[in-house]
Amino acid sequence: MACIGRSLYHCALVEIINKVGYQLEILRTGKFIIYKDNRKIYVDMSGRNLPYYGRNGAEGFPWETYIKLERLDNVEREAKEYGAEAWIAYCYAILSEDYYSYFSTTVNIKGRKFGAKFIDTESFRRYMQERSPHSWDAVDLPRDRVPLITVNPEKI
Repeated sequence: MACIGRSLYHCALVEIINKVGYQLEILRTGKFIIYKDNRKIYVDMSGRNLPYYGRNGAEGFPWETYIKLERLDNVEREAKEYGAEAWIAYCYAILSEDYYSYFSTTVNIKGRKFGAKFIDTESFRRYMQERSPHSWDAVDLPRDRVPLITVNPEKI
């Protein structure tokens, strides 16, 4: 499976947010402030493939959401510095039609379809689990529950 660069996920998420109609301030690649109603929402983006394919090209699993605890702490600290809510956005390159229906808003860039799922850091902490005994300080969300505990961009 070809590697997709962070800047392509970034561009896709910008297009998705613009398509939804929110005001957007780009802080740097993968870091945004979204203005919705009277809310200020700090967003840290992670780009992922859906489903995830292993190095050998075989389909591994859906809904990759891992994050290092240090990064989660940084998202919350940075959001506080901006006086904003802390959120994580997973921008997915949707590699199988089986997942199209999980996304309310998608964009096509360079022949790939992208969608996004969002979760506030408080909810992430409530649902997070240790990724694996070998992943040190990485945590993720239960894969079978990701569609239920994350939201589409219109619902943030």
